[in-house]
Amino acid sequence: MLDGAARVGDLVKEVAAQGMPAIAMTDHGNMCGVIEFMNEAKKAGIKPIYGCDLYVKFEGAPESMKFPYFRLVLLAMNKEGFQNLVKLVSRSYTEGRAQRPLVTKKWVEESNAGLIALSGCLAGEIPEAIVKDDLERARAAVESSSPHGATQSVGPPQASTATSPGFRSSISVISSSYGFTVDACVRGTYRPVRTRPNSVS
Repeated sequence: MLDGAARVGDLVKEVAAQGMPAIAMTDHGNMCGVIEFMNEAKKAGIKPIYGCDLYVKFEGAPESMKFPYFRLVLLAMNKEGFQNLVKLVSRSYTEGRAQRPLVTKKWVEESNAGLIALSGCLAGEIPEAIVKDDLERARAAVESSSPHGATQSVGPPQASTATSPGFRSSISVISSSYGFTVDACVRGTYRPVRTRPNSVS
């Protein structure tokens, strides 16, 4: 929701035109668009994959920490996964609210059935460690997590770091070590633009 520039209806029509069988939606910290997404996808004959880009609290983060979280993308692969995802997102608002709705690793571990975990963008725990050339911390992050059917995702295409040979090499090392797949994710983004009064942006 905070990054996407595409309209749901237009997006699923384009996905259908391209012959793709399914598409996922992973809004930041919420699932507010699920109903519209489901309806539009079904109208276009596309399978909707429900997900969320969660904010996961760093364990033991001090109150003074500006951004006490990392990002984790979860996808529901069945009804149980969808119910667990709804539970996690709801809990983030009722119990984990800070600057953003936060979940904890423990909550994810308790409600991981039916969920696929992606490492997320460069703000994810694993990619962030890799960017800092800290493979030990990346391995520790993998080993401390236990979502069912976890997969590995590279960062967004506009981030030059994600396309660097060093980053790709490290992602390959981590994914092959743990038997993960490597998923390249594409997203439509916007950037705020300052404009003069009465000008068209």
